[in-house]
Amino acid sequence: MAKQKIAIITDSNSGISQTKAEKYGVFVLPMKFNIDGEEYTEGISISHNDFYEKQQSGSQIFTSQPSPADVMDIWDRALKDYDAVIHIPMASGLSCSYSTAAMLAGDYDGKVVVIDNQRISVSLKQAVLDAKALADAGKDLIEIRNTLTLTKNEASIYMMVDDLKYLKAGGRISPATAAVGSMLNIKPILSVNGGSIESYEKARGTKAAKRAILKALEKDMIRKFHSEDINDYHLYTAAALRRDEALAWNEEVQEYFGRRSHIEAIPLSIATHVGVGTFGACLCKRIKL
Repeated sequence: MAKQKIAIITDSNSGISQTKAEKYGVFVLPMKFNIDGEEYTEGISISHNDFYEKQQSGSQIFTSQPSPADVMDIWDRALKDYDAVIHIPMASGLSCSYSTAAMLAGDYDGKVVVIDNQRISVSLKQAVLDAKALADAGKDLIEIRNTLTLTKNEASIYMMVDDLKYLKAGGRISPATAAVGSMLNIKPILSVNGGSIESYEKARGTKAAKRAILKALEKDMIRKFHSEDINDYHLYTAAALRRDEALAWNEEVQEYFGRRSHIEAIPLSIATHVGVGTFGACLCKRIKL
């Protein structure tokens, strides 16, 4: 029996651009944003730089999930050349995208499998690349779904928020907390695990925050993933920074762990809430093909 030709589909919350999607051989559904009453599409009608300019100028920004029509359109396009689809949206705990896609998949007679991988940003990107590798290795829909489900929690992200006004604007901290935190140069560190974004630690200044992020990942290697060998992981950095600052942070992470780190931009769905100046790092445990 010939193996199925399986298309891998995600959304731009993975940080995968349309250009990189073509390079990786996957499909990416771009997210949409409402900025001052006008709709934009990530990576198509608005660049990251333009987004940050609007954000810093005080524009009102809201995120929205893809419409059912957009989801079905990308599936239908993929199924013209593929036998089946694996769809991996952002974590269900952060968006309704998963539940909407899971409902729509019921009309595709088993040709579309939607996976709640509980990831976002670079950890979601790695899950997409893992799914592609599994498909290329001849694994079927169920094998890919089972592997991604079993390994969904084998990733950690920690990120530092530079300017508290964005958390304040989103109602995640009070105006008083933002004012005091800014005065004391407090930098919140957030953790992204299991589909939720939570407060992890507060650092005094950027330098202390960087140390805390690196230590947190190192601790997870031992306590959460049970391997101290950095070669057992994919290492990433992500940032909403100027290019020189992002490169400097990536170099720092590489030097700390002693291996190459992949550098990416923070998806705009996250940047909407945390703002310019945010940066982070991620470890994803390697899967076995």
